[in-house]
Order: sequence, then C-alpha cells, then structure tokens
Amino acid sequence: MKKCKSARVRTGYKSPEGKASDYIRHFVEIAYSGIKVILYPRVSGRTQNRRGNLKAQEFWSRNSLKSYKVEIIDAFCETASGWANDRTRLIAAAELAKREEAVLVAVSTDRFIRSKAFTTDTNPDVLPTVEEYEALIEDTQGVLLATLLPPDTPWRKVHPIQIKMGQKFKGRKGGRPLKKPPGHKKQKRLANGSKVLWMDFCSMSERQIEKNTGIPRRTIRRWIKSKK
Repeated sequence: MKKCKSARVRTGYKSPEGKASDYIRHFVEIAYSGIKVILYPRVSGRTQNRRGNLKAQEFWSRNSLKSYKVEIIDAFCETASGWANDRTRLIAAAELAKREEAVLVAVSTDRFIRSKAFTTDTNPDVLPTVEEYEALIEDTQGVLLATLLPPDTPWRKVHPIQIKMGQKFKGRKGGRPLKKPPGHKKQKRLANGSKVLWMDFCSMSERQIEKNTGIPRRTIRRWIKSKK
C-alpha cells in the first residue's frame, strides 16, 4: 500500500516553517465555470466522524461551490491525522485528480496538512515546515491543490468557522444549553404520573415501567409511594 511521505521527513535537519500559499491556491483565484473539482474532507478522529463532521465539511464545500458552476467529480472523505503517512484516500483523490485534470479542493489548509508538532492545547499556531509541504506536493503528484478559505488563514480563525459549519449542518445553534425553567419537574410528573400509576395498577414491575417510559425506577417508586 502506497503511503504518504509527509511524515517521513529527514531526521537531524530542522526545516523552516513554510507558507501555505506557496503550495496551495485560494480557490477563488483559479475558479472558472466548468472547472473539475475533487473534494477532500478530513477529520482527525473517529469521534469527529461519528458526530457528522466529515459530512458537514462535504456539505459546506458543495454549497460553497454552487455559485462557481463547477463539475464536482467526487469527494474522498478521510479519517486520519493531517500528518499521518497512511492517508490512502488523499493519495487516491490525487490520482483521480491527475487523470481527470481536476483541482483537489479542501475547506482549509489544515485539512491537507498539519505540522507533527501541532496540538490544539499547547501548540496551535505551529505551521508545517517547507519539507512537510514539499512532501505533500509529492504525495499528491503535483496536482493543483486549493482551499475554499484563504490558504494562509491561521488555525485560530479557521477553527470557529469549522464549528459553525458543523452547527449549521446539524441544525444546532451552539452555546450553553438553556437552563430548565422553574416547575419543569412538576410538569414532568403531571405528564407522566398517570401513566406510571396506571402501569402500576396493571401489576407491571418497576423495571417494566422504566423500560416503557424511560423514567428512572427511583422516580417511579417515589411517585407510586406518594399516591398510596
């Protein structure tokens, strides 16, 4: 299996940080009607994938490209680190892009590549090195790489956009959940109490009532006791 070379950089040599726009174009600068595009959404972990972040990236990318009237050939979604050497979907996307003379497009530069030293908590501002960028170009066989956000956009500005992207796709607004209004427990008891009491009258066990209503047995026991 062919592997990416972006993680196989020389040891004992410290390459300087690279500039993304020297290797990756901003899509608006190269867009024209009918241009062929292959999308590359990527997330780092399976949890992000389960939360729908990959689909959110693809959805946002397709919507963003509608106004350009491009031909989207395919989308190669991948769950892998941005510096991993086993990104088979990236290599497959590049191979197809080369055959179709298409542009390989991601939302932002960090979808294509990240520095091995990157961490969201302690080192979020570190950039990939020149050597890492050159390895990316080699991995993608020299096909034209482009991003929907300007390629030099710092991660601290990209990250909030990624969050809003996911929220919009999932129909969420973000922020802290609203506090439960006063009297919510009483409303719940009024709505479900008669149902619980009827099931108890029908000789159903607390376990059965819990299974049917989703109400904890401790609460069921308290409601039944209060009515006796």
